[in-house]
Amino acid sequence: MIELRTFDGDPRELADFCTSTWRKRYAGQRMPTLTWTGDFLDWELFADDREDRHFLVAAYDGTKLVGALPARPISYTIQGQRHAGTLSSYFSVDPDYETQAVALKLNLELCRRHRQREFSFSTGFVFLGASAAKGKEFWSRQPRSMKYISKVGLWARVLDHRAVAKYEFSSRDRWAVRALGTLQRAPNPKGPDVPTIRPFEARDLGACLRLTQRLEATSEFSYVWDEKMLMRQLSFKGVPRTLVAEENGQVAGFLNYCHLDLLGQTQIQTSVIDLVAIESLSRRTANQLIRRGLQQMQNEGCHVALLLRTACYPKLPLIANGFVPQPAEYYFVAQMMGGAKLPENLRRFHVHWR
Repeated sequence: MIELRTFDGDPRELADFCTSTWRKRYAGQRMPTLTWTGDFLDWELFADDREDRHFLVAAYDGTKLVGALPARPISYTIQGQRHAGTLSSYFSVDPDYETQAVALKLNLELCRRHRQREFSFSTGFVFLGASAAKGKEFWSRQPRSMKYISKVGLWARVLDHRAVAKYEFSSRDRWAVRALGTLQRAPNPKGPDVPTIRPFEARDLGACLRLTQRLEATSEFSYVWDEKMLMRQLSFKGVPRTLVAEENGQVAGFLNYCHLDLLGQTQIQTSVIDLVAIESLSRRTANQLIRRGLQQMQNEGCHVALLLRTACYPKLPLIANGFVPQPAEYYFVAQMMGGAKLPENLRRFHVHWR
């Protein structure tokens, strides 16, 4: 008998379950899957004040974990109004239990827990880029509660064209990546009067918070950032990496990213850029910060850098540094729990791709 309860394992167990479940479900199909690690989910779901596991919903058959729908509590601001919500991802159900409506039961339980604490909604991404993807089919059957905020894509800056070409499923995409490789050079931050760009330190938190809150203020839909949340985002047990750029002796910009592996035809390592604050920098320093970040990612063995493509980030510095806009293969969605209404046609949202 399936029992729904709060996940009681550690981050590594959850990461191993989610990764193995996705690979089992999509084995032999043209569907990219992420490889999550215990350290990554510790950072995402278990860190700091998240000892309260209220939104880590799981399904068990006895002691066996057979499904998980974990969510992370986040405060959002929507056109200046604050709302309590969650970011939900890593939705995984053992394919052997698919006929027992485990996915539906998990979602109903997550909704109940939101209403119990008067949380307004849960956000996430639905992948549209593969016919094998199960998420779009499941969420389309929840029409009353689902709000489709925007169709979005990613920016991609290939760092190892040969590796990414091998990863791609289609011959067309493999050819395109190889062709791009004949045009792009490795990122090179060198030049005259190179600005001060260095790793983030705790003393930089105040300046980085002001820059992040500036992004928040110019967005229609955004996380609400404070010192505690941003500190974990910028520095936690070596999982995220952050570079800051100084001008006139002051931190005036930064770039923050983490690593995630993607499995296609082969496995590649990606650098997922979560935050990039360059609006206060001169054009030269902004370009140097991006190039230094890309060079560091390449030195760490990453094959491609990815960034959610939204109106919050300026296009020209990204294009100038080799980022290419990818097709809009995701829906950014919110499952409404009552108590909040989302405006139509939101364009400027500042969230993380997960």
